Amino acid sequence: MAMINSGNYKYTDEIDNKAMSQSDLGTDIGDNNPVGIDLASMAVKFPLMILKALTELTDPNIALAKLITDGANAGINKLEDLGEEYLGTCTDIPDIPILPVSMALLPMNVFPPPPFGPGIGPPLTPLGFAYLTMFGIADPLAPKSEKERKRCQASKREGANRDYTKAADCYKGEEE
Repeated sequence: MAMINSGNYKYTDEIDNKAMSQSDLGTDIGDNNPVGIDLASMAVKFPLMILKALTELTDPNIALAKLITDGANAGINKLEDLGEEYLGTCTDIPDIPILPVSMALLPMNVFPPPPFGPGIGPPLTPLGFAYLTMFGIADPLAPKSEKERKRCQASKREGANRDYTKAADCYKGEEE
């Protein structure tokens, strides 16, 4: 807020030095969130983030499958936006997971070579197998998706007559 109001000499911050000096790191100051970070969740997510990033950079099968799924999911999101913009309908097409795309590349160390099978694609490394186990179908590290946010907004529109799955999730945390 200080940056936004830098030209306003009458601006005073909601948190003053007295409140900051009397507060503990684990308490709330007025309407603000607690200061600091959640070390427990960071400790749990950090090794998974390292595995994900390292595998996406080094494994040839996962790198190619990631490019394909990112491109396909971007196209799906654009198609949904165009459908809502021009047709007025809100469709929810699920994202393509990376596991089927990775297996569709026919990795040579999973499927036998051509005389005995269709294994002609880039190989999966041991990190690739671990990656597909953790992130193959659903990504546990992904934040709340843009689609979920759009679905929640669409379900709150007046005259919405569509059955929204998990509609109760849209109203968690809302106090009305």
